[in-house]
Amino acid sequence: MHREGDYDEYKSHGIPEAQESKWRDEHRIDLLGKLKSDPSSGHITSMYSSTIDMPREEELIVPLLLLLDELKEKMDSFSKLLNAEALIEVMKRTRRSSTVHTRSEKLIVSLLSSVMAEPERIDARYREIPYLTRTIGRDAIVERARKSLNT
Repeated sequence: MHREGDYDEYKSHGIPEAQESKWRDEHRIDLLGKLKSDPSSGHITSMYSSTIDMPREEELIVPLLLLLDELKEKMDSFSKLLNAEALIEVMKRTRRSSTVHTRSEKLIVSLLSSVMAEPERIDARYREIPYLTRTIGRDAIVERARKSLNT
C-alpha cells in the first residue's frame, strides 16, 4: 500500500499490529504454496522476504530456505539465479553470525553452482518475454551467477 500511495489512509484505520502480523503470516504461507506449485516462479523469494522485518524476524525466512532447497532441482537456471540474488539481499539484512545467514549462504552457493553448470536450462515463460532476450542468454546468465558468487 505504501508503494501505491495509500499507506496513510491504511494507517488511519488503526489496524492492530497483531492483525497485520497475522496477514503477513497468511501471505507468507500463500507465497510458499505458490512456489511449491510453480518452482520456476523466480520472484517469490523477494516477495516473501519483503514481509519479514530483518533482522528481528529473520528466523521466518527458514521455511522459504527449506522449500527452495527441496525444489531447487525442479527450477530452471534463471529462476535459481533470481532466487539466489534475492537471498543475497536477505543475507545483507541478517546478522552474519546467525544460522539463517549460514543456511542462506550454503543454499546460494548450491543454486549458483547449478546455474553455472546448466546456464541454458531456462523455463519457456522467460524465453517468451522479449525484454529478457539478452538477460537469459548463456553468457549473461553465467556472468550474473559469477558476479553473485563473488558477492
